[in-house]
Amino acid sequence: MQKFKTFLDNKISQYLVLFVLSLTMVIAAFPTLWGHCLGISLFCFVPLIIVIKQVKQMWAKAAVLWVFFQLFFAVLFIYSPPLLPPGIHHHNQFLAIWLLLLGAPPIYSGLMGLSIWLSENSFLGSLLASSTMVLGELILFNKLCQFPLTFAITVCDQPLFLQLAAWGGWAAISFVLWFINFYLVSVWFAQKKGGKLIVLGIVIAGILSGGLWRIEHVYTHWSHRTVSVVAVQPNCSWLEQSFAGFSPLYLGDSLVGLEDITQRAAALNPKIIVFSEGVTCRSLGEQKVYDRLKALSAKLPFPMLLECKMVTPQNTSASAAVWIQNGAIVRYRYKLKTVPFIESEPTGNLSQNVFFSVYRDVNIGALICFESLYPEIAQKLANEGANLLVCHANTSYFGKSNWPFLHGAYTPLRAAESGRTVLLVNQTGFSIGSDALGRLFLTTALDRRAVYSVKTPYDSIDTFYLKHPKIIWIFLIAILGFGMAIKIVIGRKKR
Repeated sequence: MQKFKTFLDNKISQYLVLFVLSLTMVIAAFPTLWGHCLGISLFCFVPLIIVIKQVKQMWAKAAVLWVFFQLFFAVLFIYSPPLLPPGIHHHNQFLAIWLLLLGAPPIYSGLMGLSIWLSENSFLGSLLASSTMVLGELILFNKLCQFPLTFAITVCDQPLFLQLAAWGGWAAISFVLWFINFYLVSVWFAQKKGGKLIVLGIVIAGILSGGLWRIEHVYTHWSHRTVSVVAVQPNCSWLEQSFAGFSPLYLGDSLVGLEDITQRAAALNPKIIVFSEGVTCRSLGEQKVYDRLKALSAKLPFPMLLECKMVTPQNTSASAAVWIQNGAIVRYRYKLKTVPFIESEPTGNLSQNVFFSVYRDVNIGALICFESLYPEIAQKLANEGANLLVCHANTSYFGKSNWPFLHGAYTPLRAAESGRTVLLVNQTGFSIGSDALGRLFLTTALDRRAVYSVKTPYDSIDTFYLKHPKIIWIFLIAILGFGMAIKIVIGRKKR
């Protein structure tokens, strides 16, 4: 016990304990294979910020931040590659993951260092620090890196916080979370903590009560329409999909499996069947595959929505969302956004993408895998008339990783932002459904072949963010501009 006390009396030891505590909490805040802790994102960065504020040397601050985020990203994007047939490699996946692992930590370290410098243990400083972090996420990751990573996904299963997305998208949620973390640090260093705690309590209570009011208000005005949808999660490994891509034997087995699982889905008497990404493995332009799917669809009284490879006008193969019914392709659209460094360039455009009247008044906007990470695609589909969004996903090429959970966490964000129900169907799980208020109504098991019959709500509401997505940019830039001006004026007066 004496040795432990002596250890804690040492300043370096105290910093180390706070560092490990913060790293553990930040990892626990994100949805991963190991679980997800509710509410911990409200204070998970506090110990780290305390350490950085107490370290004097700039090089030491930079080193601590870099080590922290390097460890965080290494754990978050831990990757066990799937088995592949001979001659097929993981080069693109490895490149993308290594670029993220090596590139993201310096970016986040720099953003965090600048934000901590701006925070100055005050309400205004916390606003400045939060707006800096969120603008960094918007500009550096969403726009430049084309990889929309955000702190907001830590509250993916907390509907009261998700209502903020209806006003300012995921950036509004991220802003509030960063603000609470920075302001808690100012409480820690304050001599009189009572007033600051009251202010923080009012902010959190206002957010939660506002979220509760919105949920009750919207819910009472809905007509509570639902449609019976069967989500098909085939659970084919990347190895099986790869073999089916070039072997006629494996392709035949794959199509037989597709027929079997579709018959299982049909027995549930759905109005619509939604498949994951990668169920056909080959292009619909290949006559054998097309004929098989056409014959299958002709036997069924309901529409099928799936993703497959389509031959483009340029005679290339590209991923597309396809609506098949009565033995024919009714409509399709090409993919708009691809995974950086892994997939080829998309061939689609943001026009006439909604599948109208798939069943009665159900108008479906189809997203393909990585597209669900981008709010502008969901917004465009919603503005074009979609009242239900479905996403065909396939994260099996990342092997055993946290990506199915991280990917799924964006589903309630997109739902709350666009005011539309979002149903994500993933090849190997987990699949997830969220109503237009960000409340989950479906979560499936990982690595399990199954069909899920879901009474899917399709009531919708046009959110403020849906109509004015740029307002959050103006809000953040205004806070940064006016805040810096006030900071300069106060600094001059002190002199």
